[in-house]
Amino acid sequence: MQHLEIASTSQTFVQLLEQRTSQQADKRLYSFLRDDGGEDTLSYAQLLTRAQHFAAHLQAGLTKEESHSEARVLLLLPPGLDLITAFFGCLLAGTIAVPLPPPHPARLAVQKDRVLSVALDAQPAIVFCDAATQIALEPIRREIDAAAGKTLPWLACDELPANEFDWRRPNISGQTTAFLQYTSGSTSRPKGVLVSHENLLHNCALIYRAFGHNSQSHGVIWLPPYHDMGLIGGVLQPLYGGFPVSLFSPTSFLMKPLRWLQTISDSRATTSGAPNFAFELCAHKITSQQKKYLDLSSWQVAFVGAEPVREETLNRFASAFECCGFRREAFLPCYGLAEATLLVSGEKKNPVPQVVEKNNSRFVSCGLAASELNVQIVDRERSTPVAEGEIGEIFVAGKSVAKGYWNREEESRETFGARLPGKDNQTFLRTGDFGFFQDGELFICGRQKDLILVAGRNHFPEDIEATTEASDALIRASAAFGAEIENEEKLVVAVELDRLSAFDETQKNALMTKLKSEVASRHDLRIHEILLYRLGALPRTTSGKIQRARCRAEYSATRNRAE
Repeated sequence: MQHLEIASTSQTFVQLLEQRTSQQADKRLYSFLRDDGGEDTLSYAQLLTRAQHFAAHLQAGLTKEESHSEARVLLLLPPGLDLITAFFGCLLAGTIAVPLPPPHPARLAVQKDRVLSVALDAQPAIVFCDAATQIALEPIRREIDAAAGKTLPWLACDELPANEFDWRRPNISGQTTAFLQYTSGSTSRPKGVLVSHENLLHNCALIYRAFGHNSQSHGVIWLPPYHDMGLIGGVLQPLYGGFPVSLFSPTSFLMKPLRWLQTISDSRATTSGAPNFAFELCAHKITSQQKKYLDLSSWQVAFVGAEPVREETLNRFASAFECCGFRREAFLPCYGLAEATLLVSGEKKNPVPQVVEKNNSRFVSCGLAASELNVQIVDRERSTPVAEGEIGEIFVAGKSVAKGYWNREEESRETFGARLPGKDNQTFLRTGDFGFFQDGELFICGRQKDLILVAGRNHFPEDIEATTEASDALIRASAAFGAEIENEEKLVVAVELDRLSAFDETQKNALMTKLKSEVASRHDLRIHEILLYRLGALPRTTSGKIQRARCRAEYSATRNRAE
């Protein structure tokens, strides 16, 4: 059987793992680079054996009722090979994986709410973690049990007994739910997206083609392995394509951005990517001396997604690392979302990303929409497709679109059940994102839920943030949002400064005056208030996206307390 045929003929990821193992059992698939400089590895055969062992223990721990009721398994594991093994173990057990980052022990009081809300929503049958996490979460274990509605069995995957259970092959198909992909919560309360085996295989095929992968590809990924980009793009795509990947934790990247590019250089990787902010961070933080030891000439696909792609960032990064062999043609901006499993667009039409100016803003192309998906730009009021070049909401249909949200029928119908004139036999996903087509390429403007309505005009926060971040080199990130003040929506901008503590009041006032002037001149818009944050303090999701909704909520709460 040919290399790609293994993936194209598989009906589930369980079948795919078994077939890959039969063809390349001893080849290295995953390498995880530890913070202490060590490296853990898994071959295809090792992954299958360990996942079967995990699955057998999992099946033995389920009640008879749970084993026939799409039991959810909450995976509270840090990034690493144990998480990957546990995820595949859930698939091999026929259960639904619910991967979630464990709260940091030092920030338990702040981070526990997400775990509790997911436990309340998913109602898991079992919690899997490691021994260290189990000890660290002991203070909130009763709260998690209460949210789940019962006393949950907690199993430490690194302390599973050596005794063997008989692994029972699950009765699953392409339509079986593989895992709940909890949305990042950047704009609303997290929801569990029902992702099936068919969704995963279909979307992996789209990524494989759009990124030009083959058996000789090599990935480097530090993205959080709990949803879309990190899990599907970083963990499942290499298995689908039959090529190796080097992994390390998001915290390692944030603490030392150089590690990302150094790993690409050392491993001669061909594929790696991240949200826009990561490229910006590298351009600012990596020194000329450090660049002397980087060779990025092997980097063929530098995908950029998960948040707005900025032309200025691409230009800065390309200029900064041209001396290291990085080629501007490697950039591959792409668009996707959890509800469509991952990728919606990203196939290249031009050697370098195209840029279009519209409404005093410049937008970077996210490539061609995948041909196997039906992507439409729709007028929200009339529910009809708009002409090319016009902005509307992005609708998506196809096999990559998930089945809906876990246990939320009404929201699922509203989001996944849209219809368009003349296409009565097809339902569409309403993404909530706005964009337009130009010369066949998709350009993203922003999210409908984040729209700022001031004096009767709509403004995309991404446009305002691009202006604020370009206005001064010390501004590393920003969040623009509307807040109701004196019965009127007004613009508030939060900015993250590189050296906030070094600013005196005169410098702060000068910066604020500059920001207000820039936004007024480019957007004919008055900033009501500017909030200054130290570097890294703006609320973010686990994938690094700024949480505008949380910024707005925190701002409103502060105002209410003051009043």
